[in-house]
This record gives sequence, C-alpha cells and structure tokens, in this order.
Amino acid sequence: MDKQLPELCEKYASEAAQVEFFWGMVANAVRETALLMLSRVYDQVPNVLSLRELLFTIESNKHLFEDDAVRKRVNTAFANSITPGSHSPDTKTLRTDLALVSSSDPLVNKLVIWRGNFGAQVSTKLTINNNLEDAKLLTQEEAFALGDPALSIFNRYRSLFQAVSHSSKYLNEEGSLEAVFKYMRAGLNARRRARDEAAKQLLAAVSKS
Repeated sequence: MDKQLPELCEKYASEAAQVEFFWGMVANAVRETALLMLSRVYDQVPNVLSLRELLFTIESNKHLFEDDAVRKRVNTAFANSITPGSHSPDTKTLRTDLALVSSSDPLVNKLVIWRGNFGAQVSTKLTINNNLEDAKLLTQEEAFALGDPALSIFNRYRSLFQAVSHSSKYLNEEGSLEAVFKYMRAGLNARRRARDEAAKQLLAAVSKS
C-alpha cells in the first residue's frame, strides 16, 4: 500500500485532489503502522513475541519437531506420509536465520534505531538536534527487503512444526486499494453529470421565461 498510494494518487490525480490532506494522512499512517509492525517482528528485547525469540525457542526445544510430536499435530493422511527426520530444524539454517533477524544485520539495526528513537519511543536529543543522518534510517525498499525474509523464515518453521504456512497476500487483496479510487471517480463523474443536467434544466427554464 505504501508503494501503491503515490502511484494511484498520480493516476487518479483529480480524485485525490478532492481530499489531498486525507490521502497524505493515510500515506503517513500506512507507513508508520507498517514500520511499527515490522519492528515487533524484529524486536530484539528478550522474552517478547518476536521472530528472534521464536528461533531461540525452537533452538532450545527441538524435541517438539520430532516425528511423533509432529504426527500428533497434523491430520492422519499427512502423518502417515512423514519421512523420518524431515521435520527437524537444520542447525546451520537455524543459526543463519538467527543472524538475519538480529541487530547484527545492517537493515535490522536500522529498524531497531528507528523504533528506539522515532517509533516506540521518541528521542528528545535526536529530535532537538536533528542529527540522525538519512542513511541510518530505512528506505522504503529496505523495509520491503525485511518483510519478505521475515515471512519466509516464519513459514519455514511453521511448516516444520505444523505443516502449514501463511500467504504473503490477503484474500481479494489484488486491486482492492485501486477500487477505492475507482469508486471515487465514479462518484465524482455522477456528481458532475447531475450538476450539468441541473444546469441544463435551469437554462431551459430561464429560456422559457
């Protein structure tokens, strides 16, 4: 949505101009909400529901991925088809994934800096001095680059644990945002037609009189 909004506001410039302030507020809200949610996923604080803590938990509880444990959580047909040891997390992959979701990763560190100074808290020092370089904050593309691997990592272990995974898109998501602008255009066109028709009727009445 953060990427689509500017493109749609340009494509439907006349419609967006009707409520320019509103769409500006929507764009800011979408961006900040996305960053805050992403910050939760990559939270570095111990004992919270973050991706990092999830991987630590998996590392300490690999017995939950043993064949018998997995068979108890899945349907009978799938349980009978499980290859022995196929659902056990790979130690090397687990350590690689941990590195990707920790603040030692440059992009994760940028997100942590944003969260600590502008997201969950607001730094008085940085706000007053305004001395944090733009290069130290996430760009839109960098934020996107954190979203995809987070879902991939989560799905990797969810699949091993319960043989299910999450989609990267919501049902009927495609085109839903543009539909709002299309309805705006349809509404404005209907209003313009009604205005033009009213003007014609008024001119006709004046002519007769």
